[in-house]
Amino acid sequence: MKIFKFFILCSIFISSVQFSQWVPQTNGTTSTMYGIASFSSLPIIISVGGGKIYKTTNEGTNWLNVAYPLPENSLSDVVISGVTTCWAFGNGLVLKSTNSGTNWSKLTAPNRFWNTAYFMNDNTGWICGSTDTVLKTTNGGGNWIIQENNLYANSYNYGIQFTSSLLGFMCGYDDITQKGYIIRTINGGTSWAEVLSAGATVHAMKMINSSTGFASTTGKIYKTTNGGSNWNEHAIPGAGALYGLDFPVNEQTGYAGGIGGKIFKTTNAGTNWYELTTGTTSHIRAIEFKFGSVTTGFAVGNSGTILKTTNGGGAFVGLSNTSTEVPERSGLSSNYPNPFNPVTNISFRVAQNGYIKIAVFNMLGEEVAELVQSELKPGSYMVRWDAADKPSGIYFCKMEGNGFTDTKKMMLVK
Repeated sequence: MKIFKFFILCSIFISSVQFSQWVPQTNGTTSTMYGIASFSSLPIIISVGGGKIYKTTNEGTNWLNVAYPLPENSLSDVVISGVTTCWAFGNGLVLKSTNSGTNWSKLTAPNRFWNTAYFMNDNTGWICGSTDTVLKTTNGGGNWIIQENNLYANSYNYGIQFTSSLLGFMCGYDDITQKGYIIRTINGGTSWAEVLSAGATVHAMKMINSSTGFASTTGKIYKTTNGGSNWNEHAIPGAGALYGLDFPVNEQTGYAGGIGGKIFKTTNAGTNWYELTTGTTSHIRAIEFKFGSVTTGFAVGNSGTILKTTNGGGAFVGLSNTSTEVPERSGLSSNYPNPFNPVTNISFRVAQNGYIKIAVFNMLGEEVAELVQSELKPGSYMVRWDAADKPSGIYFCKMEGNGFTDTKKMMLVK
């Protein structure tokens, strides 16, 4: 009996490792990591948190604690502005490095808690924080222009981005009205206007271009396709506060992370989001994929957490490997139970290494859920579909990969 229990525990551990694909990195601290950024043309990543700055030159295998005297819990984010220039921000701090994070200097700036920033290049950038004050520089931090928006009595700004020298967006939370918001400027930050009022803090945002962008809050993602004039809401079941958000290449593939170590992924421009297996319960504070990559990325958070993926986050939660025996051919089995309400299990076989996608479609041919999108080894698998938010009716499960397709009919009865 003890041997059997040991075998079960080992199987669970191996399955968790195989499917999580977010590999823990060690930097020697247990303090919360709040920000991470990677250079576009250098194999260098910078992470900040706990009053420390960490640097890796081998994509996370080793992290060096960069010596700079800082108070504990004083840093909130780090951003890249050019080939070798980066910036770090925090409690009354604006730091700048011009040699890829090896050496840092403190710049003279107003004494606020600065949360984050956006730089168009090494010279022009904007910094926001825990007031309605925005700092703008056009000479690399040599001088700062103070831009007040005067929209909220006690605001906390957590995200800022410009898509041109004139068009910019900022998100945050107002402590007096107790609402989240997104505001927009069309004149380079001279004046701002509210374009979204949310029921909870808007923690992060990512504009793909001047028209399309995303923002994250508690259990929801907002999307605009008309430059911020309108925002459509997409709920993510099971998600709490979502602190980190990244769309590395385009609007199709994106990642959001937050409470409880949960990371969610979309591959259809934010219409559907699916939870990935991370292997941690520490809150995720930031997500950053390498420039131009949808496969290699990092997530940082509480308790010194740094996670790395090289396969786009791995498999979705609910996928398990039931057998490593190589089947004669790939294909789907009938789901069980069927009819079901609201959860069913879908078994399938993979005959050779390859990329597998399994999705669910309604009677109109619309994709309503994506259950698997991953490189899989030969074997038998099972994936769980929870259709609690879907109406009763006929659905079709479709498996694609390695030059074949297979489809099965399912019936949801509530």
